[in-house]
Amino acid sequence: MSIDYATVDGSAIAGSDYTATSGTLTFNPRTDLEDGLVTIANDTLAEDDETFTLNISNATGGIAIVDPQGVGTIVNDDPDPNVSLANASVVEGDIGATTLSLPVTLSGPSGREVDVYYAYVRRHRDRRQ
Repeated sequence: MSIDYATVDGSAIAGSDYTATSGTLTFNPRTDLEDGLVTIANDTLAEDDETFTLNISNATGGIAIVDPQGVGTIVNDDPDPNVSLANASVVEGDIGATTLSLPVTLSGPSGREVDVYYAYVRRHRDRRQ
């Protein structure tokens, strides 16, 4: 008795998140379980959990397919990066305006879009003496 299987991309993409696979599983006599093995790619990116589907078809030997799909979930195990703001300085000049850029950096790459909200706070010096 045998059954064919193949992976199908979901939010997980073959080649970057897992290795696409297909083939035939053969059930030996007195066996009721065979594993469809899928190789998962390890990475260090913080990302959402991702899924793919394993489809089965073409059963032989009197096997009836009751549920032809199984969903595989790759659970993220990487922490979100931290964000840092560095100090910077600029000479003010005598005319016009000068732009000051303060570097905003992540502690590492992220598999997600990272939004950083900021606000300008104006501080006044007390000129009374």
